[in-house]
Amino acid sequence: MKFEEFIKLGISQKKYPRYIYKYCSINSNTYKSLVNHYVWFSKQKDFNDPFDGRFISPTKYKESDWKAYVLKTNELIDNNNWSKEYQNVIAEIVNETVERDLNNIRVSCFTPINDNLLMWSHYANQHRGVCLKFDILKDLDLFRILLPVKYNKITPKVNYIKDNGGTIERILLTKPTVWKYEKEWRVIKRNLNSGEFYYKPDALCGVIFGHRVKPGQIKHIKGILGKSVSYEMACLSDIKCEVEIKGL
Repeated sequence: MKFEEFIKLGISQKKYPRYIYKYCSINSNTYKSLVNHYVWFSKQKDFNDPFDGRFISPTKYKESDWKAYVLKTNELIDNNNWSKEYQNVIAEIVNETVERDLNNIRVSCFTPINDNLLMWSHYANQHRGVCLKFDILKDLDLFRILLPVKYNKITPKVNYIKDNGGTIERILLTKPTVWKYEKEWRVIKRNLNSGEFYYKPDALCGVIFGHRVKPGQIKHIKGILGKSVSYEMACLSDIKCEVEIKGL
């Protein structure tokens, strides 16, 4: 099955969202990204939550584990030295390997919901920003590794030596339960030269403005994107403590 067919099947089965959103402030970087059609990918060390990307790994390894690690990474070891101190060195080397792998990965965060009050406040500058709408099927290169975040109260435990791949993804796709309301999906990219990943222009299909966005900012963004996207406003409900998305 081709990747596009796989994604379409996932969307039809409601395992994947067809449309995905990114909340942003409005500033010079936002204008630049809209003009040049790119989204920003961050490194784990730049995440806003210090628990996001944390992991627990073993402090002790068996000799058989270390030999398995050698086969996996081609590291050099002293086969005649299996002291406690040497085991500590092994643990440090493994953790450094994981940290190095994490540093070679960038992440961009999305959500299938566009009307969450907290996200409008946290990520869209207190309703002064925008929520960008993307069509996954319009750019499968951008959304090739789009995976849902799992939420847990416990820091993930990983064993880089024994895990059969997916260690880094597991670390990057686990967040504290307090963030569960975001229903976050993440795109993971390896070995990017910079944080800018350029997407096909028609992948961006809509812009939702926060209710505090200034008219001049709306005009400027419309001037950049023209009629290529839909425009909506995140209005405050007159009755409920909710955001209502309305046409603009």
